Amino acid sequence: MKQPRRPELDRHELQQGSNRHRIARRKVARFQLRVADLRRAMLHEASDMLTRRFDTIVVEVLTLRNMARNRRLSLAYMDSGRAEFRRQLACKEWLRRNTIVVAPRFFARQGPVRGAGR
Repeated sequence: MKQPRRPELDRHELQQGSNRHRIARRKVARFQLRVADLRRAMLHEASDMLTRRFDTIVVEVLTLRNMARNRRLSLAYMDSGRAEFRRQLACKEWLRRNTIVVAPRFFARQGPVRGAGR
């Protein structure tokens, strides 16, 4: 979804309390609500699909600070809702009697796991 850059910027340039400022504020709020609804639906569908398809799910712990240094990816990482995704996975895993394995930050991997993804 394309971000409306102008209403957010225009809102700061407009005089507070004016009718145009109120309109710009409503546009930004409506867009942010739409993004939040889409993210919530996507997280629910993805966690549901993963818990239905796999019996064991491995979740890797990543540091947000290091990933946020990349200026192209920082907004996407900050906006992704990983904690909510992990919470939903844990709830659905408990309901479906699946297993979630939390891999530590520097989990030693020797290469691709044999038979993974089948």
